[in-house]
Amino acid sequence: MPQSSFPMMRAIALSLWLGGLGLLIMIATAPTGGAFIYALDDPYIHLAIAETILDGGFGVNPGDYAAASSSMIYPYLLAGFMLVGISDMAPLIINIAAMGAALWLAMRFVAKDVLDGILAAAPFAFGLFVVLPFLFGGFHLPLAGMEHSAHILTIVMALVGLVRTHMNNKPHTLLIAAIILMPLLRFEGVAYAGALIVGLIFWRHYLAALGCAIVLVGAFGLYSQFMISHGLPVLPSSVMSKSVLASGSGGVVTTIAYNLRDAFLDRQGVFLFLGIAGLIGAVPVTLRQLVNRPFTTLQNSLPLMIILTSGAALSAHILAGAFGWFGRYELYAFVLGWLSLLYLYREFLRNMAVDGMGLAQIALFIAMLVTAGNYINLIRLAAKAGPTIYGQQVLMHRFITDIHPVPVAVNDLGRVAYQNDNYVLDLWGLGSEPVRVARANGTFDADFVDQLAQQHDVQFAMIYAQYFEGAIPAHWHKVATLTRTTMISEVGQTVSFYTTVPTPDIKDKLTRFQASLPNRVTLEILD
Repeated sequence: MPQSSFPMMRAIALSLWLGGLGLLIMIATAPTGGAFIYALDDPYIHLAIAETILDGGFGVNPGDYAAASSSMIYPYLLAGFMLVGISDMAPLIINIAAMGAALWLAMRFVAKDVLDGILAAAPFAFGLFVVLPFLFGGFHLPLAGMEHSAHILTIVMALVGLVRTHMNNKPHTLLIAAIILMPLLRFEGVAYAGALIVGLIFWRHYLAALGCAIVLVGAFGLYSQFMISHGLPVLPSSVMSKSVLASGSGGVVTTIAYNLRDAFLDRQGVFLFLGIAGLIGAVPVTLRQLVNRPFTTLQNSLPLMIILTSGAALSAHILAGAFGWFGRYELYAFVLGWLSLLYLYREFLRNMAVDGMGLAQIALFIAMLVTAGNYINLIRLAAKAGPTIYGQQVLMHRFITDIHPVPVAVNDLGRVAYQNDNYVLDLWGLGSEPVRVARANGTFDADFVDQLAQQHDVQFAMIYAQYFEGAIPAHWHKVATLTRTTMISEVGQTVSFYTTVPTPDIKDKLTRFQASLPNRVTLEILD
């Protein structure tokens, strides 16, 4: 088999992934008349923030600052695309490019660093290449439209850069770039980036470690100062709302104990525990290879460095991270765990490939696919999620911008806020700091909602009424319910429409809106 087989197989595997992703997008856009709609409402929040950034602010409403972004730099990246005329499709383009780069780099890592370019291992390598997109969430994540694909790319960059740094005894560009970008893309990246900086110090690359630390401390300092100066928390509202540890609403020890329990109860959390066990299992072999050697050999050990840094990242996620939410939150740690294990057990894998251990290879493929089972299941859900968003949030946006363009209150922020010139009050708290604080303090009630709505001249509301028991002002008048019959779950199946001020022509507008609705979406107009 010629040496060019590995690049050719990478090209074939990437083509298969792109073809599968293209097919998934076609399936997802068929019910929407060809319109691509993201599988989550979240990317539209970030697109709305990007619009506000270009207007000189930061939030979903001009002049109203909010910590609605889950990433420090992702909204600015989207704003950059908007400057060159790419808006709606920017998240998809970024995700496909980032995921493609991550897969290409990971495949090269497997071929060169794990299997050492052994020609006899080429069929085994191709099998791994085909499995990797499922392991990386390579099909559902691009449709989610968030920064997680880029985060996974930095994880692969870091691991490959670590290997190259050890090989050349010189800090590699990939490693330095990954250390800096990881925390800027996702706050969870702080743990792995910090561990890698310590690793650079351990390897005596002091200048590189200092440089990375200075850049990150400076970036976080500027970001924190910006947020605090506008009366916002340093961490995003989504993190403050979902994380007990970040919000400070529980003791640290108690919160970590609950996180450990939740990780044990979560399928992917269990796999992270198994990943840590696999890392620990490689320690005896690593130490046995270094016995009776100088301390400098132990200090410079690449396997030991991978065990410690990857172990630190996986442990940090188990102790303080989240799981689920469309398979986004833990996926970076899942990918890091698998790639680290492939490298640490590379001698066994090479022997497996050379000796023609077909059953063992198949068993490994099955194990990888089983651990990625949640993400494989999300492929099916991703195809349905876009049409679900279309059947509700997109239609809500159409009504409040084209038919009844007034300031509005919502609890599902994204699409309604994006490309909307009027004020959008977020009653869930992601795009409104007063709402988040009120919910955290237990002061979120009908009087608070009424006061805030009047402050922003809100004239209409579109909310999931079941989440607002006791918090809907008495003078709000329920005028309609929008119901989608095709959806992923029953959560948010029906949206209730309210007028918050006298609106004589609202029934005429609702009737016009009703006539424009697609199949499987109904609007019941109330008296």
